Amino acid sequence: MLHYAYGAVKKSIEAYVTRAGGHVIEVPLPFPLNSNDEIVTEFKKALEKGKANGRRVRLAVIDHITSMPCVVIPVEELVKICREEGVDQVFIDAAHSIGCTEVDMKEIGADYYTRVAQGCGIAPPGGFP
Repeated sequence: MLHYAYGAVKKSIEAYVTRAGGHVIEVPLPFPLNSNDEIVTEFKKALEKGKANGRRVRLAVIDHITSMPCVVIPVEELVKICREEGVDQVFIDAAHSIGCTEVDMKEIGADYYTRVAQGCGIAPPGGFP
């Protein structure tokens, strides 16, 4: 999971993974970022850490566009790396990307690409009843 991940997503993932007996590996990203290469390098380091001692990475959670700071993440490249490294599943948090950038879910290749409807103005405040 990226260090820049949305707070509620981070807390949810941490709570679930901890209850399941797993470990959350956070990808530290510098600020400011100078290039996508920095993201890719840090992501690869985190995958190595996650796979240490014979462990496997069950789920990678990646923001397409982070909330704060606002950074467009090279999700296609990170998903490809996940596939090459044997990550079981890839979840893309698309909360800030749909409508802000072109999205081709087949090209991205993630197992999950999702966002909540309420955040994009098509749901009533508080969600659907």
